Amino acid sequence: MRTLLILAVLLLAHAGAQSSAPTCRLTMTPVSVLGASYKVAFRVDPTCPPTHVFQVRKSSTISTRASGAPYQPIRPDGSAAFHYAWSWPVSRARVAVPGNELFTLFTWEWQVYDEARWNPITRRYGLWTRVAQAGRP
Repeated sequence: MRTLLILAVLLLAHAGAQSSAPTCRLTMTPVSVLGASYKVAFRVDPTCPPTHVFQVRKSSTISTRASGAPYQPIRPDGSAAFHYAWSWPVSRARVAVPGNELFTLFTWEWQVYDEARWNPITRRYGLWTRVAQAGRP
């Protein structure tokens, strides 16, 4: 019983230490609306170190693998048109997303690669998640 109590205290102390760590977040803000699309601007939290780089991509919300589609369109798609890239780097110093790709259809979403999150499908760390949005288009 005493060992169980000590383990519980250590576990709670560890969980408290993890939750108080500063977070480094990427935020997407819709800047303007043009027909069925909107233009976005990315903002990296000032608490992020200058060397931290986020990897972002656009993904279709209509045709998704989760709903059984054989192919889920993403941009960049690793083709020669995108110089064989599968994502664009975004940091406090630079946003490498081409200007024309900042215009996003309402049926697409921006995603960021989170290497610390567990992916149950691949059984490895690393998961594409939706970029936090500030404001509405």
